[in-house]
Amino acid sequence: MIGFWILILVLTIGLAIFIGGVIYSVTKKEIIALLVGVAIIVLGIMGGNWWMNNTASGLRMRITWQAEMNIGLHRNIQVFTATGVLVYEYEGRFDVDQNENRIIIDIINENNEARRVYVSAPAGVVIISEILE
Repeated sequence: MIGFWILILVLTIGLAIFIGGVIYSVTKKEIIALLVGVAIIVLGIMGGNWWMNNTASGLRMRITWQAEMNIGLHRNIQVFTATGVLVYEYEGRFDVDQNENRIIIDIINENNEARRVYVSAPAGVVIISEILE
């Protein structure tokens, strides 16, 4: 999330420098058009920020981005058989992907090296919980 605000700061400074340079060489109509364009961009950024922080889909997207940027999240995984017997458990940093037939778990160690674990669909129940640090 900090990267997002750094991007906004850089864009704002660049826009302010651009506007300052343009003001001296354009007409009143062009300045108004430029200010309307800037207002639309600012409102779009504010709307996107609101969506990211105040909607369920925005929060899910933010977690997805965090997992991508941090090479996985700190999580706990438990795999149970259909009868409820625990067959695999791991706590650490990993990324999860799934398709119709299996769940793919990329376990990442301290050196950012990944080990891939496949869990087939008929294996039973898989519980993955995020651990807040």
